[in-house]
Amino acid sequence: AGGPITLFTGTVSRAADWGPNDAILFTRGLGSGVWTVSANGGEPRELTHPDASRGEISHVGPHVLPDGKSFVFSILSQNAQDQQLATATIGGAVRPLGQTGRFARYLPSGHLLFETGDGRVMAAPFNAGKGAITGTPVPVLENLAVRVSGAATFAVSQNGTLVSFSGARLSSLVLVNRSGVVAPLTAEARPFRRPLVSPDGSRIVV
Repeated sequence: AGGPITLFTGTVSRAADWGPNDAILFTRGLGSGVWTVSANGGEPRELTHPDASRGEISHVGPHVLPDGKSFVFSILSQNAQDQQLATATIGGAVRPLGQTGRFARYLPSGHLLFETGDGRVMAAPFNAGKGAITGTPVPVLENLAVRVSGAATFAVSQNGTLVSFSGARLSSLVLVNRSGVVAPLTAEARPFRRPLVSPDGSRIVV
């Protein structure tokens, strides 16, 4: 009951998770690790920080594990397709899982669900107490929509119900003049996003 409260003021990325101990985990964009703030508000605290010496750019997609003291997340490197899963404690000790993936979610069945970046959701046996993948991942969903922004397009409930957005989000580039006449610029539809025209008007970056 009651109205909304301000937890803190500052930069927040889209990915966040609310743990059982009222600790909210979130990320703050490129160059950031995983942060936490109390659900009652307060000063945010950084739990992990990217290791630039290893080519790490950001830590993203945190998800609190059942003990409320550890979490799983992805390490984003200079190769955007090479996101490595890892676990960490609230104290900040990071442990790589030796598995490529992103947006990992734990299931009470003892499995870790994660997306591969190519439209597949995988499930791997996972020991939450030890923070370790204990078996070979198998696909449970294909043709998942992969957004250019990298945002997750699936979610799973505690009873194992999986919801997702499937298919590719494609668009075409067109040029519209001041008279409203539309002229196609590409024959093929692709996941174009936020086109920007060069100063001389001869090229477009998407």
